[in-house]
Formats: sequence, C-alpha cells, structure tokens
Amino acid sequence: MFSGLSVGGLGFLFSLLRDASFKPTGILALLFLLAFLSLLVASISGSAAVVTRLFDFRLTAQNCATRIVNR
Repeated sequence: MFSGLSVGGLGFLFSLLRDASFKPTGILALLFLLAFLSLLVASISGSAAVVTRLFDFRLTAQNCATRIVNR
C-alpha cells in the first residue's frame, strides 16, 4: 500500500513539474526536492521489499518441498 502511495506521490510531483506556472523558489524548492527524494527512496525501498519477500517465499517453498521428499 505504501509503495503505491509513494508512486502516486511521485506521479503528482511530476505532473506539477510539467505545469508551466509551477516554479517553486527558495525554501519551497528545497522542500519540493526533499519530498521528491523521500518519495523516490520510499518507492525504491517498497519495490526492494516486494522482491525480497518474493525470494523468501520461493526459498520457503523449496525448503518445504525438500522436506516432503526426504520423509
């Protein structure tokens, strides 16, 4: 859920950047950059969590299959 929200947030930030009237300056530009980097890190870490859970599930399934065969 959180990775979906962070990707949605990134999409919203990119849509703001495409708008010609949106020009953050000063502290707002810094906050915008901080928000962008935070959402990017959240998206990457969410994707990494999904991949590691998939590998863990596959490893667990292989271990169960090995234990069943060795009985």
